[in-house]
Amino acid sequence: VFVWMTSKTVTVAVGETVDLTGTIKKFDEYNNLIDGAKFKLQKLNDNKSYVTINVSKVEGEESLYKVDPESANDIIETTGGKATVYYLEEGQYSIVEVEAAEGKESAQGRFQSSCSGFDHD
Repeated sequence: VFVWMTSKTVTVAVGETVDLTGTIKKFDEYNNLIDGAKFKLQKLNDNKSYVTINVSKVEGEESLYKVDPESANDIIETTGGKATVYYLEEGQYSIVEVEAAEGKESAQGRFQSSCSGFDHD
């Protein structure tokens, strides 16, 4: 079993920016967080098909990734039972477990979620 949670952070500097993050948490059958599960994050494009998002690992951090179109990597691996991805764009996402943690079974199917920013008046 895995869970995908999104959060929104509004940063106000010269202008307004919305920073969206998503966190994958991987659990075993006893609800213990487990390491080593590998996922791909996909975003629904304008043609209504899912496209895999490339990410890079944040240097010096065990379970942090950022969206990086220049990266050749598209695998997100859990450490400490979780992995967080920064710099998501608003939209519909799909999370697919592509490889189970050692000695565990992979979750079946695909999990879909939406990410959106805050509305400001």
